[in-house]
Amino acid sequence: MKRIVRMPEKFDLIDLCDEFIQRSDLGLKKITDITKIQEIIAKSIESYQSPTMLYGRRTEIMFAYIAAILNECCFVKKEDQGDLYLQPEYDLLIPDYRIITRDKTQFFVEVKNCHTTKHKHHNFRLPKKYVDKILNYCNLFSLEVKFAVYWSAWNIWVLFGLEDFDIDGNNYTISLETSILKNQMSILGDFELGTLPPLSVKFLIDYPTPIRVKELSENGFISQQVEFRCGGNLITTSFEKKLAFFLMQFSNWHQVVITQKDISESKRTLEYLISPEERISGQDFELLGFMSSMISQKYKLITAPKGEIEQLSPNIDLAELGFALPKNYSSKELPLWIIRVSSKQ
Repeated sequence: MKRIVRMPEKFDLIDLCDEFIQRSDLGLKKITDITKIQEIIAKSIESYQSPTMLYGRRTEIMFAYIAAILNECCFVKKEDQGDLYLQPEYDLLIPDYRIITRDKTQFFVEVKNCHTTKHKHHNFRLPKKYVDKILNYCNLFSLEVKFAVYWSAWNIWVLFGLEDFDIDGNNYTISLETSILKNQMSILGDFELGTLPPLSVKFLIDYPTPIRVKELSENGFISQQVEFRCGGNLITTSFEKKLAFFLMQFSNWHQVVITQKDISESKRTLEYLISPEERISGQDFELLGFMSSMISQKYKLITAPKGEIEQLSPNIDLAELGFALPKNYSSKELPLWIIRVSSKQ
């Protein structure tokens, strides 16, 4: 899927200025008025620097990237933008996205970020008045709305319908546990991956003194040869090497072992080996996590490399953020267990 790039600097900026002019006595032609508009924009940007606003907006944009990369959608469009002309008797809110899947199923999606470190039974909630206004919009098009919630503390995406909520007074509520049981992310193409541990990458490098990992991370190094392995088996194809490296970086395997060996006086090997912290007895493979979660990990690393959000969306191609595996994927070098989870009705 490719992203259709708009030209905000050509159209959105002039529309934004026009909005300011409509609300004031400013004029677009006067340079003093343009300076005033710049001041208003600067103040507006300052007011939207709150963590809640930034994290919520980034999550909303991140969902669109994930839906596009997972490759079961043929159309993902921002719905709540542009002018809307409406009869006064309608009281509504516009959902975030309109989606059409490959089988031509169409629905709206409202995206929310839920950050809590409490127990998994903590409820995500939305005011009933808020949801009812979104439903008023969806009913105009005879389309349903689904809710995409990112449980950021656990790096988990869920997608579910209105019928999956419980009603608690004036709120719609759902727990993390229930939202996982009702999760419909598979209709967007999401899947869970498993493979044979460990995953490893070995570098052959020129380094005349004993290697310190901190020193390497600060100064870098040039590798003459790189080997990737899965469960001890050498990986040779370019696609599978890239996939293995992606899985090593962004999966939920966190047990890391770093070893180095002298090959000669000036040559050494440095090997990073990653595996799950716990193994399931009697099972060869181990689960790595959902692709949506791994894409999110990379997305967050790019947009907040030092912890605080520096940009809302990454400046790289969709294909560099994650992988949409071929339907007939099969490999002896990087064997994958591909699990597509359907919601529990």
